[in-house]
Amino acid sequence: MHAAKLGNRVRIQYARVPGAGATLGRARAEQTSEFTVRTKEVIPNLSLGVVSMAPGDRKRLTLQPQEGYPLEPS
Repeated sequence: MHAAKLGNRVRIQYARVPGAGATLGRARAEQTSEFTVRTKEVIPNLSLGVVSMAPGDRKRLTLQPQEGYPLEPS
């Protein structure tokens, strides 16, 4: 098995799990996403979070709201 490196195309399965006190409700069903590591296809901390992971590995990433995509000015 090969570990994910910068520039690799990866496919992940994920579920959004809101933190304590979150106003967004319950966890969403598991989804799949495919992207190239360290590109702007997904938010940076998610992309970098998969580096060194191999197929079948599991990891919990906790992302803060400010780590998401910035809101576009209206």
